[in-house]
Amino acid sequence: PNSVTIPLGLSLNIDMFFFGVDTALLPSFEDPEEGILPVFLNPKALDIYNSSLAEMIPGISQMTPEQVLGTTIDIEFGKSSFLPDFSAFLGTKSIVKKKGRVMGFSTKSPILGFSIPLDTAENISEEVFGERKPDSEYSRISVFIQDASRLEEVQQELEKKGFFVRNAEELGGKVRAMVLGFRVVIFALGVAILLIALFSLL
Repeated sequence: PNSVTIPLGLSLNIDMFFFGVDTALLPSFEDPEEGILPVFLNPKALDIYNSSLAEMIPGISQMTPEQVLGTTIDIEFGKSSFLPDFSAFLGTKSIVKKKGRVMGFSTKSPILGFSIPLDTAENISEEVFGERKPDSEYSRISVFIQDASRLEEVQQELEKKGFFVRNAEELGGKVRAMVLGFRVVIFALGVAILLIALFSLL
């Protein structure tokens, strides 16, 4: 778990995934000043934010890529904003506090989370867990298809080889549906509370 504080009109503190990505898959960038991590986003992540959280949470607004670039965020690697005991459950040895800055966007970054250079992620992981994972261990691979008509064919072939496949478009749709469902639940609770209040006055 990683706790992130993002300035979005108000200070939004959430849990967020961080992925180490080979710099060859990231846009070229100049290293920020010492002590600042270069952070990257998939542009679809911003679309999901604008169509879900920005509409659901009062006080924050939709963001353009230009507004997001250069944003500095506070990160606590190995700490959960909502489940303080979860870090111990995962075997976290220490909490590593860093500042990150959004340096660009990449379609090769995972949608649900931030991307940082792979060597930086390995160093932070070693600090958090007290050991360095073997270089041969990868948590996921990304496959990019130039011909969209072959998407289903490629997905089926990968599944035959034992891979669990998640389509980026489907993943984004599920996130939006989850947020919409949450909004419906909140609305229903609000109506229920209002009805209870009305009946109590009768």
